[in-house]
Amino acid sequence: MALKIGTHKALSGELPVLRHLRTIRTSHAGSSLVRDMLDEFSVVESDKTYQAIVHTPLAITLRGFRKMLPSGALSVDLLRSVLKHVLLALDFLHAEAKVIHTGESPRIHHPVFTSRPLFGLCSDIQEKNILLGLNDGSARDDLENFENQEIESPSPRKIDGDRIIHTSRPLVARVYNYGRPVLCDLGEARFGQYDPMEDIQPYQYRAPEVILDIPWDEKVDIWNVGVMVSAPLLTLHGCRTIC
Repeated sequence: MALKIGTHKALSGELPVLRHLRTIRTSHAGSSLVRDMLDEFSVVESDKTYQAIVHTPLAITLRGFRKMLPSGALSVDLLRSVLKHVLLALDFLHAEAKVIHTGESPRIHHPVFTSRPLFGLCSDIQEKNILLGLNDGSARDDLENFENQEIESPSPRKIDGDRIIHTSRPLVARVYNYGRPVLCDLGEARFGQYDPMEDIQPYQYRAPEVILDIPWDEKVDIWNVGVMVSAPLLTLHGCRTIC
């Protein structure tokens, strides 16, 4: 299992969405392409409650995978496959779960724009929020190998007061037969009653309706997908052939 442990109240936005998704019974193919919650629990420390989510482990972010490629970019065929999975996941969220992934930008103090989000990506649909799964046929062995490596050769760490800080160990080898892409990070998702005039998305990547201060809906997610594909980090020669 994989644990996502938040700072105090950090998961208060994501947990209601994941609880909602657990109640949906569906045969939609996209339902398996959205990261699910297996369980949840909380830990109380110094009068503060820290929430934790139990997930199925995944292998690597799309961004991490892309940066390992010699060209630093996905091929057209691979990008097309990723997009099919992401759009299937969004179709399930929009059509059956009635959830909008959306996102919000960190608020940065600025002498002029003091109340609006400025720069930086948070939980929008982006490379870092799409994770490739483990190989279905070898996942158990891969996780056992990961555990044994840590036991036999512990990862470097340092002690800082009463804290022990560990470096991260790669979960799988550089060359690996990855599983399907999974859409993650629903910390800013909207469902049920929400304000369609609310400021959402990083300021420089906002959908037109958000910029124009008119009501927005699930189509802002499709705008995010388009921005991700056309962003410089995923620019491909001949990208127009995908559209």
